[in-house]
Amino acid sequence: MERFALSGWGRLIKAVFVLVGVLWCGHAALATPYASPDGRWSFEIPTGWQVAPDADLRVVSDEAARAATAMGERGAPNYVLLIRPVKADGRFALVQRESPLPAGVSYDALKAGIKQQYDGVMRKIEQAAPNAGASAAFGKPVFDDTRRRLVSSMSLSTADGMSLKAVSVSNWGKQETINVHAYSPVDMFDANRPMLVSIGDSFQFSPQCAYDFDKEGAGAGAARFGRGIAYLIIGGIVVIFYLIKRAVS
Repeated sequence: MERFALSGWGRLIKAVFVLVGVLWCGHAALATPYASPDGRWSFEIPTGWQVAPDADLRVVSDEAARAATAMGERGAPNYVLLIRPVKADGRFALVQRESPLPAGVSYDALKAGIKQQYDGVMRKIEQAAPNAGASAAFGKPVFDDTRRRLVSSMSLSTADGMSLKAVSVSNWGKQETINVHAYSPVDMFDANRPMLVSIGDSFQFSPQCAYDFDKEGAGAGAARFGRGIAYLIIGGIVVIFYLIKRAVS
């Protein structure tokens, strides 16, 4: 795990308990299908969860933009959906939409590019983060070769013990890249992990919108994926700025 101080984030992490609460209901999770308005992709929302109001999503996005700017990024994560339990219990998930892969990228080149860029992006984020109050740990990326996607994990915590864990899944389509981030308080994570993982596992592009690596990537060489990896990682963590601001505002 790559650990580093994410100074200045400590108070922000506490806000997750304001936004999504601290009461846990450990019921089994069936699912309700959700399709994007343009029909390009879909996933399943666990039973007892709901889509958050657009106003809440806008606040998340606005605060994420400020956080990304503070970290020296030229852009901000593009969140398109926030879901959470109807009865707040500390869990939530975000769907993040970013640019598609360059044309003609092979799956092998994608994997090689991600492996080459990942640690460098981690170091950049470490250097860009302010110095006080919180810490984070990032797991090494895991490639699902069967479904040709990337699965990653992270944890965030404050000095006084408030903490979150997240599982993120990156999916590549012809018109877009979709990252699904599912969060839980650390003390609930092990019990909730199967449900959180199921959110990302249920994601799929419609057949005509999925990136066909066998076709699109035929003969493609290596490419640079630093920006894509940066937005995956930053997209999973800058939401904490919003959560903490909610706690102190």
